[in-house]
Amino acid sequence: MRALVVAVVAVVLLSTGCAAAAQKAPAPPSKPVTIHLVVDGDGTRLPDRKKTTDYLVGPALLTLENLERVEAELDEAGWVVQLDYSADTGRRFAELTAANVNRQLAIVVDGVVVSAPLIVEPIAGESLQIGGNFTQAEAEELAGNIRGS
Repeated sequence: MRALVVAVVAVVLLSTGCAAAAQKAPAPPSKPVTIHLVVDGDGTRLPDRKKTTDYLVGPALLTLENLERVEAELDEAGWVVQLDYSADTGRRFAELTAANVNRQLAIVVDGVVVSAPLIVEPIAGESLQIGGNFTQAEAEELAGNIRGS
């Protein structure tokens, strides 16, 4: 009887570990994620994901290719959405953000603005963190929108 209890506990622990591992590596986006600048003049009008705001955006300046991870995370500042991408994409994103500090970006998936953060400083490296006083549900929804799910 004791061996059966140990075996059941081991199976529960193994299945819990597999589920946790699956949550740490969500699938990459299924649709292209493009980066645009929000503009004042000529541009294309795109809705936000809740269809409450329209953004006037310029042409796509960058496609976030090779996104390795898009995930809602809790850090010291609260809930954020973490995007990890290739070194080449990181280099191009750093150039784009360095040239456009204090301007608003539009992150677009399938013709919808899923986020429109302000660039407060150049973003270098192979990751981007989107913050905005999100609740856990809002961060998970935004991550899902970026993944196209």
